[in-house]
Amino acid sequence: MYIDNQADLKSFVKRALKSPILAIDTEFLREKTYFPKLCLLQMQTQDETAIVDPFCIDDLRVLNPLLESEEVLKLFHAGTQDLEILYAECGVVPHPIFDTQVAATLLGHTQQIGYGALVSSTLGVNLKKADSYTDWSRRPLSQSQLEYAADDVIFLPRVYDKMAQQLEKLGRTKWLDPDFRAMEDPERYTVHPETRFRRLKRVNQLKPRQLSAARELAAWRERRAMKLNIPRKWIMSDEQIVEACRREAQTIDVLLKSMIVGSANDAAVALAEVLYGSEELCVAQMNARAAELGMDGTHFVNCTGLPAEGQHTTARDVARMSMAVFRHPIYFEYSGIWLDEVDHGDGRVTQLTNTNKLIRLYDGCDGGKTGSTNEAGYCISATARRSGMRLIAVVLGAPSGDERFDIAKEMFDYGFANYRLYPVAQRGARVRGRLPVTCGDSDS
Repeated sequence: MYIDNQADLKSFVKRALKSPILAIDTEFLREKTYFPKLCLLQMQTQDETAIVDPFCIDDLRVLNPLLESEEVLKLFHAGTQDLEILYAECGVVPHPIFDTQVAATLLGHTQQIGYGALVSSTLGVNLKKADSYTDWSRRPLSQSQLEYAADDVIFLPRVYDKMAQQLEKLGRTKWLDPDFRAMEDPERYTVHPETRFRRLKRVNQLKPRQLSAARELAAWRERRAMKLNIPRKWIMSDEQIVEACRREAQTIDVLLKSMIVGSANDAAVALAEVLYGSEELCVAQMNARAAELGMDGTHFVNCTGLPAEGQHTTARDVARMSMAVFRHPIYFEYSGIWLDEVDHGDGRVTQLTNTNKLIRLYDGCDGGKTGSTNEAGYCISATARRSGMRLIAVVLGAPSGDERFDIAKEMFDYGFANYRLYPVAQRGARVRGRLPVTCGDSDS
């Protein structure tokens, strides 16, 4: 029976509650996601086969009375991932359960024996393999594919009957209870990012201090992968985490230098997490500060400036932001550096070259930030100071790196040629009379 609507699924659940057993299997995809994508759910009672299309079902939690019924024994083969998916989709872990792969080891079979091999050994039935590489997310599924999926549960009740008899004969039925109770525990399928480091490959090679770093880095990777719903290895592999934690930690000074001089995006993310706890919290503060500065055309989505949906700004807003940055003297301790290096403490040294060439090519330029992406083109916000007057030049969307620098130089040339600072009065001097002020705010 192929179930592709909520009403038919509800009817099946009512009928299945009368069966003492329910064999369950799932087909899913996980190669490109963190969370498994359920594509098909197969179930077998004593006398009925059901193949459920989850793409057509509004709410799979209608299965919960069946999954939680103590009167119905749920049968799985290598069911850990199936249980994880059902817990994610339905919010409950099926119980009571019986896993034929786990039980097979008590009956002389090899560890982690495959379903096909177990069916062949127990029942003498050879399953078809023609559709084993099916993309289960595609629709429609062929009759051959549906039959292949159904085979994954059709034979489970018969395999269970044979195994149960053998276990009873050997007096080993209760031996499996601790294993099955552990598989039924929801905690097993609850993600705890802070403990993920324990499962890193070669983590036992790290020293205590390095292990602490691995814990934090692995937790960050886990949260990031969950948020983006991508495989954790796409962010960092286990080997990269362990290797990174072997190296010396970098100081805030080094991170600032790497970010300001070398435009290091990873340093920007690291600083965001150190200062605010996460990049997301940092971005929230960035948007709050942008509002304070009157940057009405700006919205930040990340702290690197890399392309992201919903992230945008204007040249005027970049100038306002730059003005706020340039008020901090510590910024200029880094912005004027042309060449430097970062010692990683393991024999490796990374050379830093300032991405803002104007600090060498333009008299008075002592800071700024460059950036370039396919979407935004070549950009720069640079500053130069002459005779006590500081100017800011912002260029967005230039067709090349050289052109952005040329345009910024032209803007500086125009500014320094046509504007001067004229002091009206010295600080602290008393001014007689009344002076008209345009666009000012009253103190009283």
